[in-house]
Amino acid sequence: MLKIRFLSGLTAILLACSFRVQAESEVAANGDVLAESADTLVIDGDKLELHLDRKMRATGNASISKGKQKILGDVIDYDVQNDTLHVIGNAEINVGNAKLTGPELHMQLSENIGEIKDASFSMFDPPKAVATPPIPRSSEEFSKSLGNMQSQQIGGESSYSNTTPIIAGTSIEATETAASRDISSVPLTCITGDSTTEGVAAFTEGTSALNPALKSSTRSVKGRGDARVILFEGQDKKLLKDARYTTCALGVNDWYIKAKELELNDFTESGVAKNAYIEFKGIPILYTPWASFSFNNQRKSGFLAPTFGTTSRSGFELSMPFYWNISPNMDATMATRVLSKRGVQLQGEFRYLEETFSGIDNLEFLPSDSLDNTDRYYANLKHQHNLGNGWSAGYSLEKVSDDQYFSDLSTNIVTTSRINLPQQFNVDYADETWRFNALAQKFQTLDNVSFPYERLPQLTLSGNKYYGDVNANLYTQLVAFDTNTNAPVTVTGTRFTLYPSLSLPFTKSYGYVTPKIGVHHTSYNLNNDPNKQSSVDRTLPILSVDSGLFFDRDLKIAGTDFSQTVEPRMFYVYIPNSNQSKIPVFDTSESDLNFSTLFSENQFTGNDRINNANQLSLSLTTRFIETDTGAQRLSASIGQRYNFTDQKVSLPGTELR
Repeated sequence: MLKIRFLSGLTAILLACSFRVQAESEVAANGDVLAESADTLVIDGDKLELHLDRKMRATGNASISKGKQKILGDVIDYDVQNDTLHVIGNAEINVGNAKLTGPELHMQLSENIGEIKDASFSMFDPPKAVATPPIPRSSEEFSKSLGNMQSQQIGGESSYSNTTPIIAGTSIEATETAASRDISSVPLTCITGDSTTEGVAAFTEGTSALNPALKSSTRSVKGRGDARVILFEGQDKKLLKDARYTTCALGVNDWYIKAKELELNDFTESGVAKNAYIEFKGIPILYTPWASFSFNNQRKSGFLAPTFGTTSRSGFELSMPFYWNISPNMDATMATRVLSKRGVQLQGEFRYLEETFSGIDNLEFLPSDSLDNTDRYYANLKHQHNLGNGWSAGYSLEKVSDDQYFSDLSTNIVTTSRINLPQQFNVDYADETWRFNALAQKFQTLDNVSFPYERLPQLTLSGNKYYGDVNANLYTQLVAFDTNTNAPVTVTGTRFTLYPSLSLPFTKSYGYVTPKIGVHHTSYNLNNDPNKQSSVDRTLPILSVDSGLFFDRDLKIAGTDFSQTVEPRMFYVYIPNSNQSKIPVFDTSESDLNFSTLFSENQFTGNDRINNANQLSLSLTTRFIETDTGAQRLSASIGQRYNFTDQKVSLPGTELR
């Protein structure tokens, strides 16, 4: 039973006051209001009216609150006996992490049943609390959490990884996964704007009833949209007629779901669209009679969008992937790929992420290829494990059934050109001073022409430590190079590299100068050397000075405050010449000349060649940094290298620069 706290039996008008309606059990015998319960209803407004104990009206800055729900409007009429309200003008409902607006609202409060026409809605991220790192919910977060293991896409261009070794402490950017293409897995991505920036509004194009303006908000928006009418169908449930929904930022409508009916469930934070189109830049690209999606980045199991096409080698093909959200830290994608000329190929990807280990397994199998009656397969297995106390280990194994697998079954030109598939194991250690890596690496070569050297094994140890103002650095590596059994006979052997160096950085707020001296030593033990050498050594001193200055000034551009920096840099390096023509080339190539290599000591990657140098590199960089946010909006650089002596070291068959 509800009861009026202030007036009864007459009509009253109050200014700048509030009415409070509360459950009988919450009112003390002396009439004092006790602690408010979830049933407490509070009406506020510039002008309040009460008529015959049953009807209330709030006018001007009107609001009515009950529990976690708050309703605003120009005028609010509330019927106490029937627990119904009518909001006239600028109706707004705030409940939990959602906000809905429209010109008028009818609602039965106790049952949460009602409607709001010509409505717009926004859903916000909940306030962030300090806690332990959460288990990734979205496919994108999952991929990033996998670290240096390349996430793949079933049957897509990124199914086949490159030959980059996995080294602990490095990061390979995750590519798009099959799950990330599913509207039931994660929100689609807008080309421009930030889907988590401030601002709440309906779609801005046109002036139809679907596009009323909304007040801005500084909360992070995770979804927004509009509808011809929103029907409240009980606690946490809403039905939207002729609705649109997007996760794009305010003013950016790159994509949205346009549905005849859109069901939203605030409790499960999911939605169901019926007779829906996915539109991109206003163009319908996909129709579905039914689609389920999440508006909190929660991964969901379900079928992904099918793919189809045709090739001269395999004929017409159709793929239907299914995404399985096994658990918050584990998922799988499975697909059947029908090839009209070859048969049915099975594809699968399994991803897992635990506290101390993670991995991705990608498998493809085509039984009894109709064109040659052979079983064909592809496997790519990756795993990284944190062993504790600075130690980690992992593997990356990639293999195909035959040399023509990619050219026959892949539709991507980059993939079809792959010729070396890595198969490697690694063990790593890292602490504040030392870094250690042990690597065993072989390759499956598909063209029988290019056979890279196998590292069986490669041991690398590096260290860096300050002794007062002096920085001591050590790099050492031992590699045993071998060749594939199918490769032609060529030189093999071991290479030992030792490069200690000392530097003395002088650093101030306005600039720095860092002189450095080091000695690079390399020794080889060789087999099958064409020069009939069993061993060869090379020792070279390396001297360098790196220096730079920092200037900055404040300026305003188009009303925005910026800090502009001007950063000149000068780098000098000296390395004497040494005849290296009789040293074999195991893993060395010449670097491209770019802005980063402009300031490197050696123009070669690998340790088989060390260039002679008596050179000076100069550059000038300017940056524009937004004062309020610290974001870098523009960076421009120009540089030049001056050689005081001619280059005399090169790779076999290449010209000197």
